[in-house]
Amino acid sequence: MQQRNELARLADLFSNGDGLHKTAVPGLTCIRFSEPSIPLPNVYEPSLCVIVQGRKRVSLEGESYEYAPSQYLAVSVDLPVMGEVTEASEDMPYLCFLVDIDKQQLAELMVKARLTPDAMPNTERGIFLGRVDHDLGDCVLRFARLLEQPQDIPILASMIQREIYYRLLSGEHGHTIGQLALHGSHMQRISEAIRELRAN
Repeated sequence: MQQRNELARLADLFSNGDGLHKTAVPGLTCIRFSEPSIPLPNVYEPSLCVIVQGRKRVSLEGESYEYAPSQYLAVSVDLPVMGEVTEASEDMPYLCFLVDIDKQQLAELMVKARLTPDAMPNTERGIFLGRVDHDLGDCVLRFARLLEQPQDIPILASMIQREIYYRLLSGEHGHTIGQLALHGSHMQRISEAIRELRAN
């Protein structure tokens, strides 16, 4: 609870009103909404969304993913979705941290962790919910704390971000996340096709 409360404080502090707010920490965005929203279309890029207050629902082809504090939503491929904030108020706004997922860094970590294509089953699932355990929550909190320690950003930001990726790769959905970095994997082919469609 203490971990989540501090994350909520930081997300609110570094959000300049409602909306999405890029921060001084590369790869970290604060999201804040003070009221529920209508379903809106969006294209999610590979990312980790850690909700710290409120609730949100994301829908993809008739399947809904609703997540709340102590959960994360991970997207391992560019996906067109419908998203709506379902629980938020002026006193208790919806607050979330968005962490970008970098394919190159994932690939490097997989080599070090000895995760190989043969050990990873193919899956069509490119979006999923997971539980924010203590280790992952601690990583995200240390990443967010850099917002109040700007002098540490150049040295520590990339290190903590890689640790977040490691926690994802070693967690319950590690195989799905890992496919994004595997050349020729089903997930990577989907990602490349969607990027091509967006560009043209």
